[in-house]
Formats: sequence, structure tokens, C-alpha cells
Amino acid sequence: MNKKKCEGFKEQFINLNENELYEHIQTCESCRIEYLEMQKLSEVLKTVKPYYIKKQNIIKTFKTAAILTLTIFTGFMATYLTGTYHQNNLSFDDLGFPTDEYGFILVD
Repeated sequence: MNKKKCEGFKEQFINLNENELYEHIQTCESCRIEYLEMQKLSEVLKTVKPYYIKKQNIIKTFKTAAILTLTIFTGFMATYLTGTYHQNNLSFDDLGFPTDEYGFILVD
């Protein structure tokens, strides 16, 4: 096998196939250390993944509840304000302006 100068684990990971990478790890101490650190990180991520997914689901549930609450509140407010507007809709005659038989303001 033609021995090449090690350019770091990342370069070896990109350029070598799986078997060549494992052979290189057996001979290169710095790449072996980096490989073992990556394995530890991978295990930590596998351990944390269920908690992360659970947190994401809680956040989605909270957002959905907030959107539904705002939608219902907005609907009630729109209904209330529409009813209030129609109840307080005064005509010109009610406001004391002189009007004709069609409800238009009389202008002298």
C-alpha cells in the first residue's frame, strides 16, 4: 500500500472508502483520537435525540394552542364589535340634524 501523508481526519473521511478509512485509523494516532471523539459525540446525540424531539413536540403544541386561542378570541371580538356597532348605529335624525323623508341632511 502506498503510504500518503495524513492530512487530517476530515480529509481522510472524505477521500477514502470505509475500509481504507478504518485501515488508516489503525495506523494514525491523531485520526484515531478524532474518530473516537466523533463516536462519543454520536452516542451523546443518540441519547439526547428523544428529549429534543419531545421538546419540539411541546413547542408545536403550545404554538397550536396559542393560534387557536387567538383565532377564537378574534372571532368573538369581531362578533361582539359588529353587534355593538349595529346597536349604536345612529341616524342623522337621531343625532339632531334636520333630514328629509329619505334620511338625507337638509341643507338650507
